[in-house]
Amino acid sequence: MAVKFRHRIGKSRLILLAAIVTLIPVLVHAQKGRSAVLDWGEFQSVGELPAVFGQTVVFALGKITVPPRGPVRAVRLKGTLDAGLVTGISIARARLTGRHLKFETQGIRGVSYTFSGDFPENFALDTHGDPGDGILQGVLIKLERGKEVARAAISFRFQNYSD
Repeated sequence: MAVKFRHRIGKSRLILLAAIVTLIPVLVHAQKGRSAVLDWGEFQSVGELPAVFGQTVVFALGKITVPPRGPVRAVRLKGTLDAGLVTGISIARARLTGRHLKFETQGIRGVSYTFSGDFPENFALDTHGDPGDGILQGVLIKLERGKEVARAAISFRFQNYSD
């Protein structure tokens, strides 16, 4: 049985809705295979962390290009990290090997952090070319006077400053 529409507007809206529903998976799939250029933004922790890290951990670290596979490329691996009440800690030593990122911060009042993690392969990008949650996953360690006081498995998303 065919459905009849009394108004042209209803039929037009139905056609538009069908087109949108059909195109969304195509647009998302079309983003796979493209590199994510992570610049002019910051990495933000995703999910809950132990209270000692504060509600979120945020850091910025130069320009990083993450391809779907193969080594990650970076320009000027310098930046800062904020974790709870400890803000603006300079990232002193950052190394990128293949898809693995490792960094240490300078100490502020005896508190410093280290991070070691990986950029996963074959991640998806949204229609704006931004990666979703989990573009960087690893372990964050908080040190007080050089001794480990906390450790957490952590996942980061990248947030553009313009968003």
